Amino acid sequence: MKNEKDLEDIAEDLLNQTIVPRKAKPMIQKKQVINPKRSSGTEIYQDLQATLKNIGTKIDKKGYFERLYCFNEFKDQGINFKIVQVNHVMSLRKGIIRGPHMQNPPKSEDKLIQCIKGSIFDIAIDLREGSLTFGKWLGNLLSEENKKMIFMPKGIMHGYQILEDNTVVQYPVSEFYSPQNVIGIRWNDPFFHIDWPIEDAIVTEKDMKWSLFPFAK
Repeated sequence: MKNEKDLEDIAEDLLNQTIVPRKAKPMIQKKQVINPKRSSGTEIYQDLQATLKNIGTKIDKKGYFERLYCFNEFKDQGINFKIVQVNHVMSLRKGIIRGPHMQNPPKSEDKLIQCIKGSIFDIAIDLREGSLTFGKWLGNLLSEENKKMIFMPKGIMHGYQILEDNTVVQYPVSEFYSPQNVIGIRWNDPFFHIDWPIEDAIVTEKDMKWSLFPFAK
């Protein structure tokens, strides 16, 4: 558990991160966003098997109950998802971009992404060799309010932008963290043309140094 001093140090580090001015773009609407330059429609949404709503949500006057994970429910949809680790990430400032990242074989991982406080613009990029939607991306709004979860199979690069201060994201994964297998792309890589919704992106120095995608023209 971090103490008050630790949180102050984190806040100071964030303030020292690079803030990249960009041309203003309208805030996203609460719906799925498909990259028009890289996708011909909703096939990427279907092919990624991406969106899974909470299983068994029950709402009554006391509040609600939701089943966040059920092996059998996933298996019924043809998804073999066994959890070995759960990551919990808090982001202090609106505009922060985390990723996009993924782990290469033999440490590739499935992920189940959920925003449990605040909201994010969540990105899935298909880098599965031989996929019909290779190089295309899908964007979704995940929030505490909509309780939506996104399943990311192996070979999908993942990233997200924080839409509210003090946002919390939680995601179980099917493989242990392996830093030597982590790869990433720049948040503004021209090959993908990702339409991040917030004008002033806050990006770590590490994420600024990723190489451009090899197939960029």
